[in-house]
Amino acid sequence: MPEKEFTHPEITFLDFLDTMIDASARHNRREKRRSERWWGNLWVDVRLYFRLIFISLFKSKNSQGPFKSRRILFLAMFIPVWTTSQIIHWFFIFLDEFIHPEYRQQSIEKPLFIVSNFRCGSTFLQRLLAKDRANFASFRMWEIFLAPSIIERSFFRLLVKIDQFFGGLLLKLAHFIDNSTMGNVDIHMVSFFAPEEDENIMLHTWTSSYVQYMFPYLDEIPDYLRFDESLPEKRKHQIMFYFERMIKRQLFAHPESKHYMSKSPAFTAKINCLYEQFDDARFIYLARNPYEVVASTTSWLSYAWQVFSDTPDKYVFTERIIPLVKHYFIDSLAKLEAHHPDSYIILRYDELIADPDAFVRNIYDKFGYEMTPEFEKVLRQEAEQAMYYQSNHVYELEEMGFSREQIYEELKEIFERFGYEK
Repeated sequence: MPEKEFTHPEITFLDFLDTMIDASARHNRREKRRSERWWGNLWVDVRLYFRLIFISLFKSKNSQGPFKSRRILFLAMFIPVWTTSQIIHWFFIFLDEFIHPEYRQQSIEKPLFIVSNFRCGSTFLQRLLAKDRANFASFRMWEIFLAPSIIERSFFRLLVKIDQFFGGLLLKLAHFIDNSTMGNVDIHMVSFFAPEEDENIMLHTWTSSYVQYMFPYLDEIPDYLRFDESLPEKRKHQIMFYFERMIKRQLFAHPESKHYMSKSPAFTAKINCLYEQFDDARFIYLARNPYEVVASTTSWLSYAWQVFSDTPDKYVFTERIIPLVKHYFIDSLAKLEAHHPDSYIILRYDELIADPDAFVRNIYDKFGYEMTPEFEKVLRQEAEQAMYYQSNHVYELEEMGFSREQIYEELKEIFERFGYEK
């Protein structure tokens, strides 16, 4: 009986491409599993940290962060304080894994993310919703910078109890110092005792877009303001897994709250990754008149850079502002609208300022959050105060190097969509 001749199946280019895609997907899954082991959240971009310090000291000439008096004073305080504090924080974050391993089982149900361009009322909305402790846990500044670990928070709470036993003098002193320092920041409400942007929690891994304010050498820093598009998959997995673990710590430390609430304009760049990391994530997108967004963003970011550096220009990196605003408007809205409409709500800043009560009730109705009688009372009080709100900030677009015509042409789609006047 003659042997049957074996023939190799013909392999086409599409077959080869499918094989390569499958191999790439398997590699990405393996990398994600590795990053999600318990030690996967214990890492820092040390190389970038020391490189930026080196540039500050030796290669900052002709940059927006020259080695001059303000920069020298900042570095003299920052390097020893930040380096020492990070060693302490990471030691206790590491110990969390052994002393409180149960935090890893903490569920994260319907986390709420407030996203927008910069300067769109997200801080006001966050601090309003944060008063609903029954529903929302949100990072406060002291938790971000003084006690990112569960153990450190337990220590500070014990310290407060001891202080209260002796009349609360330490806490009163802390509030006095906070009001005397943070309270003088006019352009953005800041307090160690108030909810703050959780993009700051990324500073512990040195993967925050806010690194650029302290070290204005933008070409040396990954483009975290375009997180979804710019970063490699492995790095995105690392950062998002670290962030998920920090949320679990926060909810574990606040069992009285059902949901986690995030607020950060920088998270507008992470919408796709947030959807991927948290299946039942909910998003509030705040829109504001583009003229006001461009002017207010330029003013705020320039102020932030000038806190840490003797910038040669009054308004810094203005050539990057309109592309960033456009990205956070058009691309971010497209990301949201690619997902189920029940997972997001798009609202206007002027509606928030005009009637916070109705605005918040709309959000609760949309996402099915239960409102307590205590929080209803808070809402009514905020609505009364909003009637007297008036911004004291006045901006001149032309002084910043922009024209209304330029902004309208770049963002015509947004003007038409939300009905803003030309």
